[in-house]
Amino acid sequence: MTIFETVKRHIPVREGVQRYGTVVNRQGMALCPFHDDHTPSLYVDAHHFYCYGCGAHGDLVHFLAKLWGISPYHAAKKIVQDFGLDPNLPPAQAMDIPEEPTRQAELERKCIQRLQERSKQLEEWFFLYAPQSKYQEYDPHFVEACWELATVEHYLDILLCGSSPERQQTIDLLLSDGKLFPKEAA
Repeated sequence: MTIFETVKRHIPVREGVQRYGTVVNRQGMALCPFHDDHTPSLYVDAHHFYCYGCGAHGDLVHFLAKLWGISPYHAAKKIVQDFGLDPNLPPAQAMDIPEEPTRQAELERKCIQRLQERSKQLEEWFFLYAPQSKYQEYDPHFVEACWELATVEHYLDILLCGSSPERQQTIDLLLSDGKLFPKEAA
């Protein structure tokens, strides 16, 4: 397996782009570092990036090579070093064996799903139960939405964009809380 295949196989472009300083929002958009960008025009997903402003595109190796003005080979070496990858993994270990979702990945998926459901519910409550005048008493649903919505969206951001340790810590916190998974997943 070549060094380029190793990087493509093990590092999602989104994770790599964020590690090298580009902040990507939940929709996969970011400010493009390759031109003077005032609104997010860089789309990033697990496999590639594309800028709607300047047309820059490619994989993680291309991103880092363009960002630092180095050759793709040196960019790939830097990524392998920074992420602690072994470029000499035998193909049978890395490519031929289909990966089954791990318990961690399944927990992440369930947490994301529950948080998205909760976020939607809180957003509905925020608008549905909002006071119509400054003299109206606050509905408990509105108050709950005001208190919890930012926290739920923060957890979602971590699970969708955070590093592995941050995601693990967030899942542990959510499971220990007991609100997200009442006794079934713990």
